[in-house]
Amino acid sequence: MPTPLKDNIWARMKVDETSQPLTAGTAYANKYVVLGASKEITGLGSVTFTGTSTILNTYTNATAGTGTVRAITGAMITGISMTSGNLVGTRGSVTITNGTTVSGASFLYGTQGKIIGGTGTINVGSGMVYGVLGQLDLTGTTVTTGYVAAVGADIFGVGSGLVACDLFYGQHAGGGTINSFFRAYGKSTYAFEFDTNSGTAVTSVSAGAAANLWVRIKVDGVAYKVALLANA
Repeated sequence: MPTPLKDNIWARMKVDETSQPLTAGTAYANKYVVLGASKEITGLGSVTFTGTSTILNTYTNATAGTGTVRAITGAMITGISMTSGNLVGTRGSVTITNGTTVSGASFLYGTQGKIIGGTGTINVGSGMVYGVLGQLDLTGTTVTTGYVAAVGADIFGVGSGLVACDLFYGQHAGGGTINSFFRAYGKSTYAFEFDTNSGTAVTSVSAGAAANLWVRIKVDGVAYKVALLANA
């Protein structure tokens, strides 16, 4: 792990313990960058770090009323109206090399958010403590069509067959009991909306059944059907 800047005004950043400027368009292999207090990387264009490269920005809160502090900020602005393309504030990716196998006690995350409670106390009342937060600010926004959500998940590449993966997976493996697996607050037209894409998660009922549709679920590995009645 790199050591922080010893003098916050000595250099904007350090590469391998030597004060160096970063050059746009340059790829740095097995290097790290440590930012000092109130320092930032700006206006460099594209700079690439490869190998065991690391960007480290550590902040220790010294006041009770901190305000807003972000260790890393990625910001994009559309500038003009968009008709195609992608704008991404921050991206994390993990690539499994072709022909290799990931197995055993391997943990791969495209992006990880984590709150470490330690021996502290969380007592925030109406505040919020999330491992990962997705926010959608629609103040003054007009929304007409499309998939618009605070948090999205997408699986692609499954063209046919049955693949052992889930769109969402949550886990609480401890011996204690948590309040709930899902909790929501707010006004909405529906609690859930499914477009089945001709899948079997929602199926037609047998003749004479009281329900209009079945929703198929599993509990402890056993398959069940939940009855759905048409909206009167």
